[in-house]
Amino acid sequence: MEVKAIKLIDVSKRYGGRYVLKNLHLDVDVGEITCIYGGNGVGKTTLIKITAGLIRPSRGEVYLMGLNIRDGGYKKHVGVLLHENVLYEELTIDENLKYFSRMYGYSHYDHISEVTTLMKIFKIDRYINQRVKSLSYGWRKRANIIKTFLNSPDIVLLDEPFIGLDEKAYTNFISFLLENSKDRAIVFTLSNRDDLERVWEQMGNELHIYKLVNGALEKVNL
Repeated sequence: MEVKAIKLIDVSKRYGGRYVLKNLHLDVDVGEITCIYGGNGVGKTTLIKITAGLIRPSRGEVYLMGLNIRDGGYKKHVGVLLHENVLYEELTIDENLKYFSRMYGYSHYDHISEVTTLMKIFKIDRYINQRVKSLSYGWRKRANIIKTFLNSPDIVLLDEPFIGLDEKAYTNFISFLLENSKDRAIVFTLSNRDDLERVWEQMGNELHIYKLVNGALEKVNL
């Protein structure tokens, strides 16, 4: 039986007396692009963090590439983009990328095709030697996106990836995700309906859309 890239079974997350996620199920195959859509505060970031293994569900199981995240061994498969900056602010973009490359066992990042492509898409060369703390939100966002692909992940989890991107970078990044989805599973969140329709226009039937409502996922057809 083919192993799902991502499999969430009966996942619930409670904060105090309130369930943010409740009895949630999700299957994503390699080669699929999935959008989790919903307003602010409905639990999209919680869902991304649970899927990435960054926080534990109150109940339920999470499997990545067939591995139960409770057993470990899954991290090498995953690249995750969060709202918060994960780069070291006192280092330059170049120094950050070299540092995280070494963490993944690489001496440099210039041989990773996705990283090279993203650097061109985002035109990040002009800022490559600037400290992260001196960058605007938009350029930090671009650098964090590039960091997400340093390990050529089988599973890419992106929380609101298009916020902070200009028009051209936005469109080109959607194309990049399409072109680099064949051998990996990609999941991203959106909270804006206009963004959802825009992404759908470019991705069409390649995109699987779910709305997060009352802690569970509902399939959406545009």
